[in-house]
Amino acid sequence: MFNWQVDLPGEGGMRLLAESFDNLAAAMDVAREISSGAALEPAQVRAILEIVAECQSALRLLVLEKTTYSEDGDQLLAFGWLRDATYEQHEFVERHMRLDDPADPDAWADRAYRVHQLQGQFAARREHARQLEDAWKRLRWHTKQVAQLGQEHSRDDWKRVFATVDDLIEHGVKASDVNLRTALLPILEQRPLDVPTSRGWQMALDEIDRYLAGQERDAPQPSIAKEPLEHVRKAAELLRGARVVLIGGHERVQSKQALIRELRLAELEWITAPEHSSLEVFAPAIMRSETLLVLLLIRWSSHAYEELSDLCAKHGKVFVRIPGGYSPSSIAHQVLEQASDRLKAARPGF
Repeated sequence: MFNWQVDLPGEGGMRLLAESFDNLAAAMDVAREISSGAALEPAQVRAILEIVAECQSALRLLVLEKTTYSEDGDQLLAFGWLRDATYEQHEFVERHMRLDDPADPDAWADRAYRVHQLQGQFAARREHARQLEDAWKRLRWHTKQVAQLGQEHSRDDWKRVFATVDDLIEHGVKASDVNLRTALLPILEQRPLDVPTSRGWQMALDEIDRYLAGQERDAPQPSIAKEPLEHVRKAAELLRGARVVLIGGHERVQSKQALIRELRLAELEWITAPEHSSLEVFAPAIMRSETLLVLLLIRWSSHAYEELSDLCAKHGKVFVRIPGGYSPSSIAHQVLEQASDRLKAARPGF
């Protein structure tokens, strides 16, 4: 801004000018958050507009007081941007927008602190967004690998899926996020059961389970097959009139009705397994004298099923782990595979 025709201020005035130019430059750097079209909260937009207004106002007063210039091009450009931005953002900036309401040039240090605070906040925000995008890319890559490879060849990818889901949730993605659900739904049934999961995975799994239960509740009633499959018929012979407890996931109304109907059950009690719950949650249902069989949906429960097996053995109940789905066909297959002889021994009259 200076040339041979301009009278320069003394050292103190030059310092004030330099600091004020620095503050306005930093404020306009922050203002790029608005110009970039980034999704900002109203309070963030107001904070940016207010600091730009204050910085340009202080600089304008200094130019008038310390130099023979009547105006500065950079300050005018900043004010022009500010005027347009307040209109576009539908924001009213109360202070330092008028000639009779100048900002104090001597308060440059306080302004510098506040501008740099804003710079740090938005830098952290951009870094957070970058890390979040990287995590989504990792999740898409590893779920693709899982879908393409068999269980034995995708174990490392599964570990990375669990870790990435944790990262996403730690970065503020909700466990119920539709994009997270969309990414995980196609691969749920492929998870190797001997690979430890993570807290984030369990949170996302619970939300997916809740979603699926709601979808089933609202879906039309399915048509009923005229003739059951042979293995379903055999399982129904063993379970006819029995009381069964099913643990894991959220109750699915239509699936529950199908299990009762096709396996000829007298009653099916479906218990959601709360995370880190005590076995005492399940004990009353298991200990009932009418209870014959306890089923655990392994994929939909974070509970230690080895302990649950011990509890069932203690009270003389047949225990079956269900590693796959919860359809009558899947349940019947696992019941016959794991507990056919035990059920015959427990019900000698059948």
